[in-house]
Amino acid sequence: MSVDDLLAKAESRPTAAARDVEAGDVERSLSASYYAMFYAASAVLEKVGVSRTKHSAPSVSREQAVAALDEVKELLEATA
Repeated sequence: MSVDDLLAKAESRPTAAARDVEAGDVERSLSASYYAMFYAASAVLEKVGVSRTKHSAPSVSREQAVAALDEVKELLEATA
């Protein structure tokens, strides 16, 4: 899945989570919130070269982890 696809999935989940809360389905809302974070994290990892095929934790090098943290920092600074 591409970075753009992962980000699109991440961006759609908060709307679903809010809708689920309004409908009284807190458990489903929590699931949508979790997947928003999961897809966003997966997009960052994909961007720094860590491809994922499973839901389990990826094996990353120290350099990849540092690059992922730098990417998150840049994204947070851009939205601040």
